[in-house]
Amino acid sequence: MSSFLRTANKKMQRQSEKLLQKVTKREGTKDEDYDEAVANFTKQQTQATRLFKESQNYLKAIRGAIEASRTFGEAIKAVYEPEWPNSDDAYATIETMDVQFNEFAEKINSSIVEPMNDYLQTFPDYKARIAKRDRKVIDFDRARRAQEVAREKQSSKLEQAEKEFADAKRLFTEINEEVHDVLPAFFVSRVNFYGTMLAKYYATEIEHNDKANETASAMKAHMEAIASNESLTNPMPRERSVASADPPAAEAASASPIAEPAPQSVPAEVAEEHPQVDLSEPAAAAAEEPSAAEASGELPADVLEIRFATHAYEGQDEDELTFAKGDRIEVIPFAEPEDEDDGWLNGRLANGKTGVFPKNFTRDA
Repeated sequence: MSSFLRTANKKMQRQSEKLLQKVTKREGTKDEDYDEAVANFTKQQTQATRLFKESQNYLKAIRGAIEASRTFGEAIKAVYEPEWPNSDDAYATIETMDVQFNEFAEKINSSIVEPMNDYLQTFPDYKARIAKRDRKVIDFDRARRAQEVAREKQSSKLEQAEKEFADAKRLFTEINEEVHDVLPAFFVSRVNFYGTMLAKYYATEIEHNDKANETASAMKAHMEAIASNESLTNPMPRERSVASADPPAAEAASASPIAEPAPQSVPAEVAEEHPQVDLSEPAAAAAEEPSAAEASGELPADVLEIRFATHAYEGQDEDELTFAKGDRIEVIPFAEPEDEDDGWLNGRLANGKTGVFPKNFTRDA
């Protein structure tokens, strides 16, 4: 009989024995110690499989966090301007964080994921022994039953039945003793395996956290240096002083009060013909006449006062007005009170342009 046919025949005999035990309620060989060992093995494999799966998920999450940390660090470097204190050190610290995170991922892989994968590779061998023992116990029960039947019937096949039973008993005893030894030992070995592996894992966590705390403390120090730097936290976007906006000396002199010329005498006949003419007022004064609303003291709601330029001024910054001598300027409130500077006002020209200007280049209307 070929090997294939022998194997097929044994499978049929085993299935027949299982069915017979189920139908006739005939009990097979019972072994509570073995049953407990198999239950422990099954639990051990289930727990190991779960731990391996969760370690993989944890490593995957770490690698996702690495990418998130990298892009977050780039965003921090973008707002940490190069001219700020310790910018080079801060950039290097952020890059160090990336390196530490990658090292952590590699150590997690080597300290728990890979060991768990190797550990799971040992289970198939034990499962094969359990399966072999289960086959041999069926052969043993079948051979024992055949021997008992032959004895009862005083069959001529008794000798053959006894030989087959002896062989089945020997094979069953060998594998049964083996699994009774290896299964409990393997179950107990999990204690040392998990203890050693997880101790290494937590050591990796501690090492990473210590390094992360060190780099985070360095970044905290950099940020505190920024927060306490008055030149950064209290910037003066317009370093203006009244002195720097003094009118030109020549114009200042022209702005000084001068004695007005005595009114010119007018012939009596001319005065009688043109009584409305007053030659004592300069023609330029007409250009500075206030509007009817201003004359009555009424100004637009957003206008604080009206001023006229006594000197020309060329704006030195984008938010400064440029105007000529004699220009009319409406003084309006600052949008932000902290933008106010001594000696400077916020104004609007006739063309609608708004900006700041030096007060001492103007006069009250």
